[in-house]
Amino acid sequence: MAVRPFRGKYYGEVSPFGLPILVLGEPSYNSEHHPCKRGELLPPDWNNRIIDCVRRSAASGKPEKDNTITRAAGVFYGEWRSWDQRWEFWQSSAFANFVQVDMGCHGQRPTDSEWEGGKGPFQEYLNELKPGFVLALGAALWGHLPPARGRGEVHKDGELEPKPYYLYDCGGGCSFVFGINHPISRRWSYATWTPWVEAALNTARLRRRNPLFT
Repeated sequence: MAVRPFRGKYYGEVSPFGLPILVLGEPSYNSEHHPCKRGELLPPDWNNRIIDCVRRSAASGKPEKDNTITRAAGVFYGEWRSWDQRWEFWQSSAFANFVQVDMGCHGQRPTDSEWEGGKGPFQEYLNELKPGFVLALGAALWGHLPPARGRGEVHKDGELEPKPYYLYDCGGGCSFVFGINHPISRRWSYATWTPWVEAALNTARLRRRNPLFT
């Protein structure tokens, strides 16, 4: 794969949620490029740099604001978490962006071909990491995922309309993929999305214990 995933030190060994978790982001841009270089392949260690940049800025006492990384961890708990708490989450989880090329500047969106270019690496992430649960960030990402081998519905108490999940092969196993609105979207809240993530995790755990569960 072109851009390696970030893989926590304890990924695959321990998870507070009972499943290896991969957080899947959309596109990214390399702010080190001057001027912006749209469409250039991101560095191989780019996903690691994203997590490490936030870690180092927190350690310096001047935390860098990154709503995507902060909320992607916090949504599993239902609240904002301190950096030490978030780092504990990332130590047992994985992270990768789907789109492999530089968006050039903040706010730029991928073209259809750039979305298409993420499908192969996405499957490679699944084969290498074998995540039991993948949290896909953003409606656009959800709409550009490759065809899945199976799908089902997540039901949440108090909600009439279920939300879909996808199933993908991952090198002899199965990865459960669930999508939420992107953490930087307007009106995003833990109150809205944490209950859905909890319901999706419960569904994924039931499927793992009983493959006939739908």
